[in-house]
Amino acid sequence: IGWGTSILLAGLVTGGLYALGFIEDYLGIAIALTTTALGTLLPLLRDAGESKTRFGLLFMGAGAWGEFGPIIAIAVLFGAQSSFVALLSLAGFAILALLISALPSRLNSPRLQVVLHHGHSTSSHTAVRITMLLLVFLLTMASDFGLDAVLGAFIAGIIVRRVAPHSEESKLHNRIDGIAFGFFIPIFFIISGANLDIISIIQNPITLLVFFVLLLLVRGLPKFFIYRKMIPGVFQRGRFALLVATGLPMIVAITTLEVESGVMLPKNAAGLVGAGALSVLVFPIIANALGKKIKNPLPDEVVAGK
Repeated sequence: IGWGTSILLAGLVTGGLYALGFIEDYLGIAIALTTTALGTLLPLLRDAGESKTRFGLLFMGAGAWGEFGPIIAIAVLFGAQSSFVALLSLAGFAILALLISALPSRLNSPRLQVVLHHGHSTSSHTAVRITMLLLVFLLTMASDFGLDAVLGAFIAGIIVRRVAPHSEESKLHNRIDGIAFGFFIPIFFIISGANLDIISIIQNPITLLVFFVLLLLVRGLPKFFIYRKMIPGVFQRGRFALLVATGLPMIVAITTLEVESGVMLPKNAAGLVGAGALSVLVFPIIANALGKKIKNPLPDEVVAGK
């Protein structure tokens, strides 16, 4: 409901901007406004001890749609020659992913478990290598199906999460975290910063400011009202809305695709990426300040199932 509301609002707002001549590609911008930087914010919640709380679980649900929804949208709309072909490609890729996710249960054996368990404590790191192999394979398959490679990476993470035994998942998760946040994500932000058209932002600051406000209005504001029963506290709900409105990684992916295809103006892409970067800087800081105003958050943030 939350993401659906956001995409409807984004369509209305960007349609108005298109009619005014402010933008040329209303569809790509509308999708970009519905994203959430889940992977960027989860470490912050985990470090604060909130990843397993009610607040954290609600955020993971909203944030997952903020990544999965736009990924499916760009896969269908921008990945193939037509939407119909893209839907067929998406269906074929989904079947392939289901078959791959079923393989571990079919191939599971005591000997394989011993090999995986032993690999955690040796330099072989078998489970990590299998995970990276799965990632590369699904990235390649997504590309071959005419879909965006981001979808392959996302599905690889879902498969690993579901099939990894709980006792091994924490070890594997820690190692993948180290690779991601120690190497790949810093490189991503460095490349994003290097590709950011600062000159265009300086010449058109209104574009950045408009998109920055729209991120909050389109993605964050609906959550403040939709989650009023699940998160009764006003400060806590405001904090939730700000975090959900934070977006950058998917905005970079969408704008890159759109500019390369010649659909989006570079100045609009620069404004969107700049707004996403500003949201990563500003929204979590304000959310943290709101969190300090909550005197007794623990009774309302009970671990699910307890």
